[in-house]
Amino acid sequence: MTNPRETICLQAADYFLWALQRFYEPRVHPETGEVTHEARYLNAIWPQVSQIHDLHFGPSHGTFFTPANPLNLEARFGPKSRKTKKPHV
Repeated sequence: MTNPRETICLQAADYFLWALQRFYEPRVHPETGEVTHEARYLNAIWPQVSQIHDLHFGPSHGTFFTPANPLNLEARFGPKSRKTKKPHV
């Protein structure tokens, strides 16, 4: 077992991965069915990112997102006008 105060680098890595998870994981509004992705945490860490390799986006080898080609909602998921509606049952 490790003490979190002694593993600051591990805490930073965990936060970076959590920010990516929040970005990629779709959230569905319970009433409207609108699908959203949360970018605010990724935006906060982006100045410290050198690259993110998204293997499931773009050509067969994936896409590298860098400061010159930043990972953001529009670059990854397209214009905001794309919405998925909840099916009516």
